[in-house]
Amino acid sequence: MVIAELRGLGGLVLEQALLDGLVEPVPSLVTWANRLAAELQVEGFAPPPTYRDLMQRVVEVNRRADEHRRPTVVVPLPTEGAEAGPL
Repeated sequence: MVIAELRGLGGLVLEQALLDGLVEPVPSLVTWANRLAAELQVEGFAPPPTYRDLMQRVVEVNRRADEHRRPTVVVPLPTEGAEAGPL
């Protein structure tokens, strides 16, 4: 649910970045992005100077959240003398 909201925010920020990417983003969008980062248990960011920079920050939050959610899989190493199985 939070990821969907982050993607929705990303769409809004992308639209603003395409319209006038060098404008300073409104503080409420930065606050919203940082609130979502906190809900996803990843680090937020300082207010960026432009909408283009805000778009990059939203993408970074999404990537960090994806890495945070991704389970770690332990692959056992073959023991000495054991045959390697099919890949």
